[in-house]
Amino acid sequence: MSDPSVEDVERFNTEQLINFLRTKNLNLNITDYKKIRDERVAGSDFLQLTREILRAEPYKFPDGPARRVATFVNNLNSQSKFYHKIVYLYASRVIQQTSFKAVIFVIFT
Repeated sequence: MSDPSVEDVERFNTEQLINFLRTKNLNLNITDYKKIRDERVAGSDFLQLTREILRAEPYKFPDGPARRVATFVNNLNSQSKFYHKIVYLYASRVIQQTSFKAVIFVIFT
């Protein structure tokens, strides 16, 4: 059975999320799962977590689990079709702006 898509994870409730995380090799302990449960983190919340958020109140994760979870979240988000579209649009805009600035620079030098 394949992993759920990021869109599926986004719809998880807290218990579904915890069950999903238990199947991953994140080396989280009971306390880590309890923090997720106590804060009622659902899938859509989970996909917004960063290392900084996990290290701060109310989670206070140790650095190791915070890094592992944040990396996992980034990996999940990078699988999203929406994420790829945003990255493409951003890259296209940067290229357009850079080219435009280069043209202006050439004209005024």
